[in-house]
Amino acid sequence: MRAEEPDAALVLQAARIEVAGGLSYADCFAVATAQRHGAPLLTGDPEIVALSGEVEVLDLRSAS
Repeated sequence: MRAEEPDAALVLQAARIEVAGGLSYADCFAVATAQRHGAPLLTGDPEIVALSGEVEVLDLRSAS
């Protein structure tokens, strides 16, 4: 894992996601970063899990 500094494109994508509603701005950055890298987002956050088609989400609440 590595930290990624947000650039203008990532900030704008996170803002677009936030405008759609339902997520905190921090969660929007997580979604935008996963989209950028074509990576699944591992989370137990129900608001992110509820996203449909925005990003591949792996729900950690159901992991055994």
